[in-house]
Amino acid sequence: MSSLSPHMVPYRNIPSNLVYACTGSDVETVIVDGKIVMENRAVKTINENSVIEKYVELAEDIDKKAGLIIKSRWKEY
Repeated sequence: MSSLSPHMVPYRNIPSNLVYACTGSDVETVIVDGKIVMENRAVKTINENSVIEKYVELAEDIDKKAGLIIKSRWKEY
């Protein structure tokens, strides 16, 4: 590990830190079945932007079907 975040210290018990202190933002590379699926926090197996766009589309459809009107509390420019 090149640098430790405050939530990862003390660094005495690596398995314990991995289970109890790590979060998703601590993960840089993921290897599944010998294949790199994420490297340098970039997913290599899917197009993340397409998934995000589809999610937004589906969420809007669900809101419409449920009759929900969700207004932002933030001023739009």
